[in-house]
Amino acid sequence: VFLCDTEHGLGQHYFPDDNLQQCLCAQIYGERNYKDLGYLQEVKHICTDDEKSERRKRAEAMKSHIVFGKATDKDRAKAQQLWEQNGKRASWGCAWFQKWFDRVKRAVDLGQKLKVVFFPGHVGCGKVPWRMLPKVNL
Repeated sequence: VFLCDTEHGLGQHYFPDDNLQQCLCAQIYGERNYKDLGYLQEVKHICTDDEKSERRKRAEAMKSHIVFGKATDKDRAKAQQLWEQNGKRASWGCAWFQKWFDRVKRAVDLGQKLKVVFFPGHVGCGKVPWRMLPKVNL
């Protein structure tokens, strides 16, 4: 499940109890710093104006700070401020997880055979018990 823009859920959070206090981020990611949770995006390669525009849109959707080049202390402070203002949750959100879970459940209900795909060199590296998910660095 890839949520590439706000229309599809980028930067959005899922609140299972409808109390708008605790989304799934804590269960999935645990406590992480502003950089790990995507609030500082450093783009170190050359981009076209269109690519910069698209990256800015995504950064805005994620409520994160984007820098084209090397980040300064001021950039890091801004990113940390955004992280704190957003409740120290993942900038990309956790709505993706519920969409993924619902799709997996539907596939199982339909009797589909599930297939797990790993990135090259990561076979067996990402399998952890649910309770450990917020504590490991995958």
